[in-house]
Amino acid sequence: MRVKEMSDRERDRLLVKHLLGEASPEESEKIQQWIATQSSHRQYADEFQRIWVESRRLAPAEPVDPAAAWQRFLESGRLTARSARTRTVKLNFLVAKPWSAIAAAIILVAAGTYTWWKLDVQTAPLTWQSGAAIRIDTLPDGSRVTLNKFSSVELPGGKTSRAVKLSGEAFFEVTHDTHHPFTVQVNDVTIRDVGTGFNVRSTNGTTEIIVETGAVLVTAGSDAVKATAGEKVLVTAGGAKITRTPVSNRLYQYYRTKSFLCRKTPLSELITALNEAYGTHIVVQNEAINRLQITATFDNEDLDSILAVITRTFGLNIQKKGGSIILKP
Repeated sequence: MRVKEMSDRERDRLLVKHLLGEASPEESEKIQQWIATQSSHRQYADEFQRIWVESRRLAPAEPVDPAAAWQRFLESGRLTARSARTRTVKLNFLVAKPWSAIAAAIILVAAGTYTWWKLDVQTAPLTWQSGAAIRIDTLPDGSRVTLNKFSSVELPGGKTSRAVKLSGEAFFEVTHDTHHPFTVQVNDVTIRDVGTGFNVRSTNGTTEIIVETGAVLVTAGSDAVKATAGEKVLVTAGGAKITRTPVSNRLYQYYRTKSFLCRKTPLSELITALNEAYGTHIVVQNEAINRLQITATFDNEDLDSILAVITRTFGLNIQKKGGSIILKP
């Protein structure tokens, strides 16, 4: 296969293998030829490597002697032996596919049996929940998170962590720190960046990431995709499929801006956003209505005003039945 025919998915996979030193001579030659063909390819590869290198700085620099470390901790007087417990954890790593380690927030380059000392006084996880109202908070590292309704983020490592677990939907404005990348774990997907703004949404196991500023590295299993501002990454449930496409509209911003910005947006997408924002059940009578495209901006308007514009624009009628609002010709 010629270099110019290489897919985005294969390109990113080869970049990861090349960075790990696991690419075959043929694969290394292919990715090097691709990098050399255009300056934009070189820039892409350099940015990809920067994010990858920064994420690996979270790995321990050298092996740790747990017994010695534990003894030093006891001698410090901060904990007595009776208030701690130990457990042994066997860590098995598949060396056949080392590039899969990119999905981990901390990379342990090791195998075998280690002794893991778990302290009763370890930092407790921190959790933010939005409930029925949108919530905006500043995380301990200075990053800001806007949680959509009925969403939550958790920092398993407590106040010093820059790794969060997400349930639902949130927009992250990440504080720049090249030495400590910020990661978001949702479903089986890891989003890693150094400093940028991006929206993450989980629906029925499917993960959607929209990058507003900067760039992020999205990993699912052995797949890795870099996305930049104006791009969307969609990962199906279980990481079975990962795609990257340009962002077609700004509807994802509605819960932050209270605005619906449509540019040739299919009516079905606007209706989905309206249902989520206003807690309504708007349905259409036929599929042709769903395919209609609308260009308009609704800035902090009530639902009735928005529906009035839609019906006038497309010559539709509204029927209210039970708890549903039906759009029909």
